[in-house]
Amino acid sequence: AAPGGDFGYPFNSNRDQIKSSFLNGGYGNLAGTSMAAPHVAGAVAAIRSRSACKYKTVTEIESAFRTTGPAIKDWRIVTGVPQITKRRLDVVAAMKKLGCAP
Repeated sequence: AAPGGDFGYPFNSNRDQIKSSFLNGGYGNLAGTSMAAPHVAGAVAAIRSRSACKYKTVTEIESAFRTTGPAIKDWRIVTGVPQITKRRLDVVAAMKKLGCAP
């Protein structure tokens, strides 16, 4: 799981959205997978920037992400019953698992 913001449910506010820059200047609030994807790309780039992890495969890095970091439960789908549990990105924990921690 990567931070992608929230669409502001139930009140449709911008407080849970991520501020993003736009082409040709300016900023706006956005949310969703288009905001989470840059976090994942940056996490992969951070890991591959370490010489010991330079040649780790996408599969190895993905496995490290899936098995490290705190578990996050999504309670919004059915009240009281978490329907989705994923691990939040933790770059340092993933680096440790891959053997290339600072």
